[in-house]
Amino acid sequence: MFKSILAVSEGGSDAAMAYGLAGEIGALFGGAVEAVHYPAAPNTMADGMVGGMSGAVVAWDDQLQSKRAAASKAAFDAASNRALAGGGTARFASLERHDMDDLLIRLRTSDVAVIGRPGVDQDNASPATAAIALHEPACPVIVAPPSGTLGGLNEIVVAWNASQQAANAARLALPLLQKAKTGGDRSRRGFGAGPRQGAAGLHA
Repeated sequence: MFKSILAVSEGGSDAAMAYGLAGEIGALFGGAVEAVHYPAAPNTMADGMVGGMSGAVVAWDDQLQSKRAAASKAAFDAASNRALAGGGTARFASLERHDMDDLLIRLRTSDVAVIGRPGVDQDNASPATAAIALHEPACPVIVAPPSGTLGGLNEIVVAWNASQQAANAARLALPLLQKAKTGGDRSRRGFGAGPRQGAAGLHA
């Protein structure tokens, strides 16, 4: 069960993705959504080619940081009704400092974390929050699609190759798998992962 849902953004277009999906998960499990905005790192690489170099350094002044914090709050306001409609709760926090230690603590005390897809924000192509969540995970991490929704969980397909990583990922995803209307196992036969050896053998 996902009862404690952390959603993280730095105020770009990924905010609607992360907060929207977190609100839907909160409604699905009757959980508590904590949406947190972190200021972008002082100097961040933007997307695109500038002067023959890949990316350009963006200097985040107070005005731009405030604008992005407001964008995160607006995205939360639009998404929080999803959680509330399903009997969950939702709250928003906007930090004043780029505090990745704070993020690590929140990750370690949450059941699941949701981030937006890195690369969609032209001014912040590689958010530090996404890097921390993906490379130092202390809980399952869901990368939200641009739609910011699970799409009704009509069907979940498990990509399975019998590796330890695949087994861990499938086990961590069991709460969502149990909510799906139907499911499928796309096993890679060349790796000896038949249906009996694959994700179908995992149980809650």
